[in-house]
Amino acid sequence: MERLKDMRRRYQQAFLLVVADGSVSPMVYLRPGILPSSLLLKPLKKENLAQVIGEMMEAFAQRFEEETVPEVFVIESREGKQYVPLQQICYVEAREKKVYIRTKKEEFGFYDTIESMEKQLPESFCRCHRSYIVNMAKVRKVKASQNLIELLDGLEVPLSRSYKKTIKEYYNYDPVD
Repeated sequence: MERLKDMRRRYQQAFLLVVADGSVSPMVYLRPGILPSSLLLKPLKKENLAQVIGEMMEAFAQRFEEETVPEVFVIESREGKQYVPLQQICYVEAREKKVYIRTKKEEFGFYDTIESMEKQLPESFCRCHRSYIVNMAKVRKVKASQNLIELLDGLEVPLSRSYKKTIKEYYNYDPVD
């Protein structure tokens, strides 16, 4: 169970096929922490296995054929690759010789530089401080007088004087207070 939870936590967008013992209730596996794409209970029949794998492969292929596939940022570390959808990223922060990507619920740390992240992220991400890049789609309000950017998720990010002009130019007008 712990390995399944760890897999789901690391690879949130993954298709997860769970083959489980029929003596254990399926409700054990059908939880948000695991959330399998498919669940098969033993004893298995070859036809059922082939059908489920076929359906999963179809769904997997369809995800990449659709134009609405969310863009992701790939984090490579010793633990493997993690895929973080760009629309879930609130901000990127450099601290303690690492870079941290912050979503509403999680924080992912890895070795990189804020300058490199600035080049890798799309234009909807703006540098607002020497240690921060903010997802402008998540901005609720720019509080220039307080040197803060308030995000939709209730988070706040510092805004330095040297980047106020950049943030203003992003909007093509002055939305700051």
